[in-house]
Amino acid sequence: MSIRANTARARSGKSPRKVAASCRRPENGRKALFLNPVRMEAIVGMEDKEALALIDELMRHATQKKYEYRHKWRHGDWVLWDNRSVMHQANPDYDMRERRYLYRLMLKGETPV
Repeated sequence: MSIRANTARARSGKSPRKVAASCRRPENGRKALFLNPVRMEAIVGMEDKEALALIDELMRHATQKKYEYRHKWRHGDWVLWDNRSVMHQANPDYDMRERRYLYRLMLKGETPV
């Protein structure tokens, strides 16, 4: 199954990019889903209504509390995650007067297949 990704490429009038809806991580062979309703435009070969229902069902499953990690911040903490395997969401559960820093690292590696 592949999806059409809603990207800057598509918004610029070029053909939307097709990406695999699932892949295997080369490091460990584990399966992963590409699941981002903001970026997903369609599932190739499915009617829109059916595709949106499937995306909704997968989102409800993936965002269950049992899969959530919520960090309790302490001075000096660093948190790292692998965007290929997690869904990140910032929550406003900290003192908004405090300065926070975000450093994004992009490592070169194998493309999941």
